[in-house]
Amino acid sequence: MTDRNPDKKSALADGATGFFSNLVSSILRDLMKLVIIFALGTLGGAVICFYYGFPLVFSFVGGIAIFAIAVAAFISS
Repeated sequence: MTDRNPDKKSALADGATGFFSNLVSSILRDLMKLVIIFALGTLGGAVICFYYGFPLVFSFVGGIAIFAIAVAAFISS
């Protein structure tokens, strides 16, 4: 008598699938956070550029600055 069930995946394959699934989902979650942070920084920069009459190209500087601060915060924590 054996306790093996041929219909079930092995524990090793299931663990590997769970690991890579968790890895990809965490990478996508962090990437979306950084994209949202960059977009909010650029939007804030655009509002300031409209208010003071600067060209909108400078709004990317705000996005890059906020992005750099966020990346530094993620790395330090």
